[in-house]
Amino acid sequence: MSVNRRERRQSHRRMVKNRRIVDWTKIKKEAKFLPILWASMFLLIFSFSYFSVRNNNDLRNTVASNSTSTTAKVLDIAGGKGAHYATYEFAVNGVKVTGTTLHTYHGNVGDEICINYYKPDASINIYCSDASLETFEKDVLEYTFSITGVTIIGSFILIPLSLLISAVTGNKKVLAEVTSRKSNYA
Repeated sequence: MSVNRRERRQSHRRMVKNRRIVDWTKIKKEAKFLPILWASMFLLIFSFSYFSVRNNNDLRNTVASNSTSTTAKVLDIAGGKGAHYATYEFAVNGVKVTGTTLHTYHGNVGDEICINYYKPDASINIYCSDASLETFEKDVLEYTFSITGVTIIGSFILIPLSLLISAVTGNKKVLAEVTSRKSNYA
């Protein structure tokens, strides 16, 4: 074997050693986990939504069964991104009672708002605008499917994007999970 031929082979093997190709069997193996994650997320969101709507509707039904209306003063508006719940205070027979809105309040601290409370126990109360019952279809199913859909679409966008970023930055650990070395000498 000539020296030139040997050098060419060794040079070629070094070049091949550093190249990696996408290994679809590895990707399929990793992708089997996604539907389980999506189903778990769906069940978690569904459970939270269902019990939240159920508890709020039970509160509404209790108040509606024997209620009285009064006005309350908004003491505080708290919450995070987009959701601002108001804490209010009102008096019944000289006793101060507080409550919180069930949904986002679009007002200011110090506003006077309408409150319905349960006559036997004023601590069971709701903001008048929160008095309508929530529905299973709209407030549980639609909400759950919309959040899960956004998650699924997001994973189809973010997973390839993270792989692309890993390839560009040279993150060998992530690349090794989804690629194999390309070799003509297998």
